[in-house]
Amino acid sequence: MSTIVKDAPLDTDHQQPGEMNYLNEDGTPNVALLQDRTPEWLKANTSVVWIALVLGGLYIFSNLTPVWHTDLWGHLSYGRWIVQNRAVPTVEPTMPLAKGMPFIDLPWLSQLIGYGLIQTFGISGIQMINGLCIVIVAGLLTYCIYNR
Repeated sequence: MSTIVKDAPLDTDHQQPGEMNYLNEDGTPNVALLQDRTPEWLKANTSVVWIALVLGGLYIFSNLTPVWHTDLWGHLSYGRWIVQNRAVPTVEPTMPLAKGMPFIDLPWLSQLIGYGLIQTFGISGIQMINGLCIVIVAGLLTYCIYNR
């Protein structure tokens, strides 16, 4: 069982001094009484919004451009070799003219990550990481310049 309570009619002529009127004369809420309760650390000015939009556009653009880096495929083949042999090569394993030459594979971790991405997500995974790295660098540069 429920009870229906009807709203009392508004009488703005007999309002007490200091009493807030939450509704306008036409019955709509009085938005002048609203308070901004957004924390200061969360408020962003217009330039921050534009920077975020530009970085988002840069991310989309860098994801839509094809991966054309010529040494990418060599790094992916090194990553495949490391996964297959479960070791980092000490002699050149992939270039026929340099086979057996002493070799220090410094970017072995990025080669493994790249090979794992291409195995899991295909070329779009490589494009995503490429775009993400570009936006992170651009964002850090923008942050340093903005806080100067």
